[in-house]
Amino acid sequence: MVIKAQNIITKFGEKIVHDGVSFEIKKNEIFGILGSSGSGKSVLLKQMLMLEHFDGGEYEILG
Repeated sequence: MVIKAQNIITKFGEKIVHDGVSFEIKKNEIFGILGSSGSGKSVLLKQMLMLEHFDGGEYEILG
């Protein structure tokens, strides 16, 4: 496994952007994040790089 997200929760004020998001990306896998504008796709990527906060869950990188 290269990246694993477990039960990610993200809130901006009263707005819940991610509520229990989980995924696993394995070595040599191609992975895409799809969603409408404002759904939090970029926030997930920034969180994996530790550039954005999250309120619950955990990321495991190169585990």
